[in-house]
Amino acid sequence: MTDIRRYGSWAITVSVFSFGIAPSALVATATLVGMLGCLGLPAVVSADPIRIVDTGPSGPVATRSVDWNTQWVAAEFSTSNAWRIVGVEGWMVPSGLERFAGRVRINLLSDGGSIPSTPVFTTSTNIPGVGAAGWYGQSGLSWTIQPGSFWISFEALAHTDSGPAFSGATFGMSGTTLAPLANQAAAGLVSDCNFRDRACWPWTPDSGMDLGVRIFAEAVPEPVPEPATVVLIATGIIGAGLRRGLLSTGTILSARLRSRTGSR
Repeated sequence: MTDIRRYGSWAITVSVFSFGIAPSALVATATLVGMLGCLGLPAVVSADPIRIVDTGPSGPVATRSVDWNTQWVAAEFSTSNAWRIVGVEGWMVPSGLERFAGRVRINLLSDGGSIPSTPVFTTSTNIPGVGAAGWYGQSGLSWTIQPGSFWISFEALAHTDSGPAFSGATFGMSGTTLAPLANQAAAGLVSDCNFRDRACWPWTPDSGMDLGVRIFAEAVPEPVPEPATVVLIATGIIGAGLRRGLLSTGTILSARLRSRTGSR
């Protein structure tokens, strides 16, 4: 006997031999093969990153100085979705002096209310001393965040990574953007304090600031079932199919026996 079943655009032909395996059992087996095969497929097809934050540029003239030995700046953003951040940028204005080129640390920080709290992720970029105002930042990130509020900080660094320093990066930020972020803050270095110690840079709200910020992200995929879970589910399906198959076989055999007994 041949059983032809159509699933969408797929037609599956199942041969049922005389020894009595029901189509439902074979379909259950095919289901297991299909589910296990899906484990080898990519879980997610990545889409192009989108801008979850985009204030627009803040203009060619800066109203705040970001300096390795004086001041850092930050802005808050909120999201109702989970994201994987792949790029961050700030609108920066070079100082106009080559000796003030240098490295800029960009942190993603947890929310401390009206100010940033603890760094969660960090990266860095370089700002030229001479050049046009523009977007400076880093791509190729993989910062996964859950719904909530966060801060992005821009922190100019010294020209040396350890020990005393006598020079570092200096540039401008803040101006007038098309879509300003609601909360912003500045951190000033406490006098007679080690500039390499974050505790020496307390944050305070700065409502007069307007930083240019762009954040690029991808949607976080739904979790994929573990292989063991898929096998467990598929085993249940097969068990149900085999049970139906055995019941069907028993019914057929009983009918044949009754038929033979009645014909004598």
